[in-house]
Amino acid sequence: MSDSACPEQEVTAAAMRRAEALAAGDEAALRLLMHPGLQWTNFRGEVLGYEDYIDGNTGAGLRWRAQRLEGVAVVVAGDTAVLTAAVTDEVTRDEREQSFRLRLTQTWVRTPTGWRCLAGHASRPS
Repeated sequence: MSDSACPEQEVTAAAMRRAEALAAGDEAALRLLMHPGLQWTNFRGEVLGYEDYIDGNTGAGLRWRAQRLEGVAVVVAGDTAVLTAAVTDEVTRDEREQSFRLRLTQTWVRTPTGWRCLAGHASRPS
């Protein structure tokens, strides 16, 4: 990220890289973008830690085709940022193509290696 980018732009760019890493099945990129202390609540209400999140999104059984974030808003307070967005997930699970439209909240923390996602929550909009 360039020196002229503001923290909100940096977090948005990191979230977009995360979405691209999911679609590419790029485990190495996800490991760099997700914080080792990750707590992720998926739309089924399951809470996943770092390893379960990485394995669940790059392992057998699930293949990401795309993730699109829309209406991204970021609020930064010091070295912590909260991102909200509408998200469309396109996946193939058990040879069935599925698409989900969800609301997404992510908490990012600034580390010496860049912004990393510490927590996330996805839910179906009401």
